[in-house]
Amino acid sequence: MWGGILHYLDKNGLAENTIVIYTSDQGAFLGEHGLWDKRLMYEESIRMPFLVRYPGVTKPGAINDNIITNLDFAPTLLDLAGINVPEDIQGQSFKAMFAGDDPQDWPNALYYHYAQPGTPPAHLGIRTDTHKLIYYYGLAGEIKMESGEVLQSEGQPYWELYDIQNDPTEMNNLYDDPNYASTRENLIEQLKTIMEYYDEDIERYKNLVKAGL
Repeated sequence: MWGGILHYLDKNGLAENTIVIYTSDQGAFLGEHGLWDKRLMYEESIRMPFLVRYPGVTKPGAINDNIITNLDFAPTLLDLAGINVPEDIQGQSFKAMFAGDDPQDWPNALYYHYAQPGTPPAHLGIRTDTHKLIYYYGLAGEIKMESGEVLQSEGQPYWELYDIQNDPTEMNNLYDDPNYASTRENLIEQLKTIMEYYDEDIERYKNLVKAGL
């Protein structure tokens, strides 16, 4: 289908004034970590493809390694269409990246939050270019939602920390490794900051407060 669309545009003289974007939902596990489904923060599930053909702007084969999220898709598409991006919309336009430029003060980390109770457990975290911190709060006692609903689960809250540069398959949890103590504390502070940016009420997650956030 992808090749057919490009062929049609080329054949009908439409390629030079048409931007084509290919993306999709997050991936699904195919046995990695012994898992199926896709609602966890590991790399196999969190990543999404994003390919663009932008004649006269994006060089064929160019790669940009900045972290973008699906929250950034809508403002980028609006920007490409010449439509003003509403001030209250979350995410930022990365249109400039198509030309090889980096927007000023572009975030160097992404925030992930899966809030639904059950299986997999509710969890949140932060991913940078080099590390990933995950907090499974859905494993812990009582979670009181904004609506006042109290959710019950069993077990204890659980942290994971991965060095994704040296451990790209995320097999070695370094959260309790003393050699990564400063990295852990730095990521926790970044997580607090990014939660505040997205208006996440940290007090809402009682177990997070107990954990030191």
